[in-house]
Amino acid sequence: MWKNAVLSIRKNVGRTILLLGVAFLIINLVMAGLEIRTATKKSMDATRQSLGSDVTLAYNMKALMSNRSKGEALDQFNISIKVSDANELSKLKYVTSVNYLQSVSVDTDDIEPVNMSSTTTTSQSEQLENNQDNKKLGPMDNNNFTVSGQSTMKTLSAFVNKQYVLKSGRLLSESDAHTNNVVISSELASDNNLKVGSTFSVYTSDSSNNKTTITVNVVGIYRVKTVNQIGGMSNRQSPYNTIYSSLETAQKLNGSTTTISSAVYTLDDPDYISAFEKLAKKTSLDWDTYTLDANDQVYQMSIGSLKNMNKFASLFVMIVIVGGGIVMALALMLALRSRYHEYGILLSLGESKLRIVGQQLIEVGLVVAFAFMLSLGSGQFVGKKISNMLASASSNTPAVTMKMPTNKNNNGQQPQQKTKDLDVSLSGEVIGEVAGVSVLIVVIAILLPSLAILRMSPRKILMKKEG
Repeated sequence: MWKNAVLSIRKNVGRTILLLGVAFLIINLVMAGLEIRTATKKSMDATRQSLGSDVTLAYNMKALMSNRSKGEALDQFNISIKVSDANELSKLKYVTSVNYLQSVSVDTDDIEPVNMSSTTTTSQSEQLENNQDNKKLGPMDNNNFTVSGQSTMKTLSAFVNKQYVLKSGRLLSESDAHTNNVVISSELASDNNLKVGSTFSVYTSDSSNNKTTITVNVVGIYRVKTVNQIGGMSNRQSPYNTIYSSLETAQKLNGSTTTISSAVYTLDDPDYISAFEKLAKKTSLDWDTYTLDANDQVYQMSIGSLKNMNKFASLFVMIVIVGGGIVMALALMLALRSRYHEYGILLSLGESKLRIVGQQLIEVGLVVAFAFMLSLGSGQFVGKKISNMLASASSNTPAVTMKMPTNKNNNGQQPQQKTKDLDVSLSGEVIGEVAGVSVLIVVIAILLPSLAILRMSPRKILMKKEG
């Protein structure tokens, strides 16, 4: 059977070259599609990894806005999270650490803010007059600073991503709990001649102008390396006027030790985010009040074109496999007409039909195997060419720009996504998949000719005219 198959390949050179060319083209296209699919999957995984494994528990502002009455002010609502609710999620599987955050707007008589415009500075007496003249203004509307309290600063993404870097002193950690230690920006320190060890007081005022004052101690100074937006910021929204403190200090200034602004849960791996969210939904928390954010919106926007390429590559591979198998089957069917007499003689001599089908399988298998080996040298080149064409088509599509909601854990800093060329490479995984696909193509290609052979008797075959 093997000997007859090899002799047939050598004898029918034209047919062999035709099948080799078709198989080479099909396998190259399949290999390119699988390479692109694998590359896009790796790129999407890398994007998910770059966004981190943090999941933020926050107040559901979308639900709040949809349920509030027309004209109702947001300061009428208690937009906070109960610490007891946040603690419930911290006990779930996959959570390795948790950081509780509390932001509160404050002011001070001891230092001046880094002014964001020439019209943002207002004296304390002017602020009091404005609040008395206009009752619609809340006690925090003219404050120039934000105290950002947290359990630790080590996991804040602005510092982890090097958007903010420590200039002197140290960052706050769990050991700073119940202390009044703070970390401030280098710009704020320079404008007010502050250094590590300096102290100043900050305060908040309630609607009755009752003040809560705390004297804080500077233990660290950070420098803002990158900031996404400066124009339109008020003083208290500026990262230069953000004062990082312990959670307890911010809670005292906010007037509640049982609530926080948000909680950030760090998981074992970004792959567990969906599983964690499912577990969280089964807890007793009111999910009409709270929401979980894992940068899903940013992630979906970042991988939009990659998902399209991945879908295209998968569909492309399926079409090539089915179409290529059919083309090869038709080519074999046409070749079969010239071999009726040969098969008739073999059957007359007692050769079984299954052995003849096996000979066909060996012939096609050897041709496809040779085409597969040739494709190992050209498949990666074809894959890169096709991926570049797809990337070019994607980049020429008009993009819709959306402003993403800020995450309190990264202090308004959105992940910086960079467009990279796909790493289209010929991996062992791809080679294995292509080998499997090649076998499938051989099976599809031999199916129709085999059915034709199995249906015929030696007498009918010999009655057929050659050619």
